This record gives sequence, structure tokens and C-alpha cells, in this order.
Amino acid sequence: MTNFLNLIDDYINGNLSPNQQKAFEAELKVSPKLREELALNKEINSAIQEKDVDLLRKKLFQAKPQGHKKSSKYRYLFASLAGAAAIALLMVFGFLQTNKPSLPEQIFANNFEVYQPVGQTRATGDDSISDKLLTIHKHYLKDEFLESIPLLESIININSPDAQTSLMLASAYLKCKHYKKAEHLLKPLLNYSLTDQHTEMAKWYLALTLTRLENIDEAKKLYIDIAKGNGFYAGKAENILVLFNASNPQKD
Repeated sequence: MTNFLNLIDDYINGNLSPNQQKAFEAELKVSPKLREELALNKEINSAIQEKDVDLLRKKLFQAKPQGHKKSSKYRYLFASLAGAAAIALLMVFGFLQTNKPSLPEQIFANNFEVYQPVGQTRATGDDSISDKLLTIHKHYLKDEFLESIPLLESIININSPDAQTSLMLASAYLKCKHYKKAEHLLKPLLNYSLTDQHTEMAKWYLALTLTRLENIDEAKKLYIDIAKGNGFYAGKAENILVLFNASNPQKD
């Protein structure tokens, strides 16, 4: 019996050899004790998958074997399985908690969208630059951002500060997780005279960039500024401020 008890986990997980499985199932037919132990193991394995810790605790400590009083060996096995189940559950919950995105990550993921250029970027008298612009748009509109970045950077250096080109480059940086590069591009852009739409877009991207970099105080100032306006992102900025205040109510 002891040998068969030691094989329960392997039987459940399908790790027995064909001969071992045949012998185990033959013992199951004649041994109520083994059937009882198998049922308990399955119950505990099922409980591990439950999200509710209290439910697992009830399953572990309220489950009662049928038929006869537990022997000391049975109690030892039950305690061992209960401990293993609890440890496994804590490991799962610890993993989920460790890998849960932070609030700044969630805000960025939920609110960042790739900039959509309207028409072509500003025309120039240089045919080589015009050709490069056409290539940029082809890559960018195909979501080939890594290919777009060096071309956009070269245009920015020659033709700065074109708002649309800058916002395309900032968007590509953010899509490729180059957050510091996006920050260094967007901050100077706000010092130039831009249309209201481009100004709001640059502030929005910069606020999201600072959020992702967890520069929350600086980001909140931008969200407040955006929320005071009547632009497209005003409502979204207000919602983000509510999230920040709810997560950290002691701060303004």
C-alpha cells in the first residue's frame, strides 16, 4: 500500500509507466483506502487552482475522509499534502503579484496610441529629403517603427522642428520602449510655436512618457494642464488624475 500511495501524484500527472499504471489501477479496484487517497489528492489539486484563498483553506481543513477514522499515517499524508498545496498556492499568488503591471505601466498601456500622420510631413526643396519622407511614411504606416526611427532622426536633424515629423518619431520611440529618447525629443518641442492640436498631442505623449518613467509629479502637472483645456485628451487626463489620487490619496 505504501508504494501505491507514493505513486498517486505520478498517476494523476500521467507519469507512470504502462506497467505501473496497470498495477496501480488494479490496486484501485480492490483498495478503498487507495481510492480515498486518490480522491483527496485530486480535491487538493483542484483547490490549488482556485483564486479564493478561503475556499482553499476550507477544502484543506474541512474535507473529511469517508468510511473509517483517519490513521496516523493518513493524518501525516493529509498534513503533508495540505502544506504542499498551501505553499504551491502562495507561490502562484506571489508570481502573479510580482508580475502584475504597476499603475504607471497600466496607464501607459491603456492610453498610448501610435500617432497617425495626416498627409505627408512638411515638403522641402531637397528631392533627397522628399524621397526619404516617402520611405519613412511607408515604413511607419506598416508599423515598421525600428526602420522608421533612423530615417525620422535624420529628418529631424535637418528639418526641425516639424511637429508632425517630431510626433511620428516620438511615437516610434514609445512603441519601441525608448522612453528617455522620447522625453528628450518632446520637452524641447513644447518650446516652439505649434498648433493647438500638435501642442496637446506633444503634452499628452510627454505626460505618458513621464508616467512610464514613473516621474509622476512632473507627469501630473501636464495632465492637469491638459485637463484644463477643451482638447481631445482633456477627459482622459482627468481620468488618469483620478487614478493617481485614488492610489495615493494622501498626496494632492
